[in-house]
Amino acid sequence: MRVVIENDKTYEKHGFLKKIYFYFFWLPFINLLPKNLCKWIFVSSNDHTKAIRETSKTYKSLELMYQYYKQPIVGAKEKLISSFWESSVINAGALRNRLALTKKELRNAIQERMNGSSQKIRILSVASGSARAVIEAIAELKLLGSAVEVRLVDISRSALDYSKGLALEFGVSSSVELVRADVRDVSKYCNGWKPDIIEMVGLLDYFHQPEAIQLVSALYDSLAGNGALITCNVNDNPEREFVTDIVNWAMVYRSRCQMAEVLLEGGFHPKDCTIFYEPFLIHGLAVANKNT
Repeated sequence: MRVVIENDKTYEKHGFLKKIYFYFFWLPFINLLPKNLCKWIFVSSNDHTKAIRETSKTYKSLELMYQYYKQPIVGAKEKLISSFWESSVINAGALRNRLALTKKELRNAIQERMNGSSQKIRILSVASGSARAVIEAIAELKLLGSAVEVRLVDISRSALDYSKGLALEFGVSSSVELVRADVRDVSKYCNGWKPDIIEMVGLLDYFHQPEAIQLVSALYDSLAGNGALITCNVNDNPEREFVTDIVNWAMVYRSRCQMAEVLLEGGFHPKDCTIFYEPFLIHGLAVANKNT
């Protein structure tokens, strides 16, 4: 199994001075403050961080961080304080890196499977949330003539409605189908529909090992021959306690070996799997190919 650490200029990362700030100011600041005081500062300092905590573990919170630099916050005070948090918390930057990395690997997987074929590429997004990575990736490839058929599956009606609006905004709504279902009920939302690519980014962060393996195994069985699973998991990092207690975002953290176990026990072969880490080494994106 290959492991690749992405480090090009498209990703957020720390330079020398930022590393000094992070280890000698930021980490002591969040770790030495009493938790209740740190939580009060995070929630009370501005509306942006308050909304992130209030909507934690949902697409709404992710979208606030994904779009932070594209939708500037109004007001000098709000802008200054939100900038402090967004630039200091490496988990926020790592999430934006995860989005960029997911889009990149989705584009690669789609283009590899097009390869002159006139058949539409079927893409399944499991626990799709806002589906921003999938929608933006297929919108970019649409300009190159790629034909895709996308099925977004989520239990949240609100998330699916948001995705519908996003698909309209990017001009790909005719290629997108919305399915409201429990993501663990693979037979319900596949039901003979064999996807070429399955994208499941973020869900494994909430599944313990046995449940994660069971789900990946079911998805492996549902994939078309030579299909690909693109999935991800959060890795342990120095801000784990801050994210759990202050941001109210508890997750199941996995090492590279634990992530590999999920893939291999789920049916994939080591030589067909690659784990890509974004520069902060917080999110590991796995691309696992099914060769049958």
